[in-house]
Amino acid sequence: MGGHSKFGDVLVNYVCSVAKLRVTGLYDGIKVSNHVLMQALNHSKVVSPPRTDKHQKGDFVEALIARAWGPLFSTEDMIDIISSSFQGKDLSTRESFIDAQIEAFSVLLDLIHDSGLDTEQRRL
Repeated sequence: MGGHSKFGDVLVNYVCSVAKLRVTGLYDGIKVSNHVLMQALNHSKVVSPPRTDKHQKGDFVEALIARAWGPLFSTEDMIDIISSSFQGKDLSTRESFIDAQIEAFSVLLDLIHDSGLDTEQRRL
């Protein structure tokens, strides 16, 4: 998972930053927190790995998204998915933006789940 989660960290932050830029017109170099990724995982169809803490769940989500990049989704696809989820949401406060990120990444994780890639990831 190590290499995939490191790349996934960069990918998640980039996708989220560009999606917010598209929706608001304002650039904000975003660092998506492990809290957001853990909550997105909890709200998605993806089964959370057992006996893992917030950091490990964040790494799991990052690795899963990294593995989906290429075979399932292009960077542009991921930006479109996150941007669509951000549309119409209040992104102006920290709390509302966190809620929007959780919902957006949950949608992406559900699409990954529906492809079956999450089941394959759990075996690695």
